[in-house]
Amino acid sequence: MKSPKLRIYLPLAILVLFGLYTNLRIVNKEVDRLHGPGRFEEAVYDARLAPLKAMLPADAIVGYVTDEEGDVRHKVKYFYLTQYDLCPVLVVRGKNYPYVIGGYYDIDNPRRTDAADLLSVRDFGAGIELYRGGRQ
Repeated sequence: MKSPKLRIYLPLAILVLFGLYTNLRIVNKEVDRLHGPGRFEEAVYDARLAPLKAMLPADAIVGYVTDEEGDVRHKVKYFYLTQYDLCPVLVVRGKNYPYVIGGYYDIDNPRRTDAADLLSVRDFGAGIELYRGGRQ
C-alpha cells in the first residue's frame, strides 16, 4: 500500500513542474520576440532618425512622403516608427508643410515622384531624406 504522503506530493510535484515548464516556454518566446530580428531593424531605423530629430524644432509639424509603390505594411510600419522616433515633432502624411520627410523603403530603386516638387535639404541615407516643403 502506498503512503498517503506520496499520493499527495507526487501529483503536486508534477503540477509544479508542469507550471514551471510552461512559464519558461512563455518567457523564452517573449525574449525571442523582444530581441528578434525586427527589434534590430527598428533600432537601426531609430539611429538613422536621430540626426534628423536634432535638425527639427520640437514644436514642428512635418509632412511625410514615401515610395509610390511597395508593401503597405512596410509603409505603415515606417510611418509609425518615424512618428514615434521624432516625438514631440508631429509627423503627418502629405507634403504641404514647411518640412517634409521622405521615408523610402526601397532604397535601391526609390520612386520619389511625391517629392519631385520639393527641395532636398539633406539626405540621411538608407531611405531617409529631409525636404523643404511647399508651405513656408
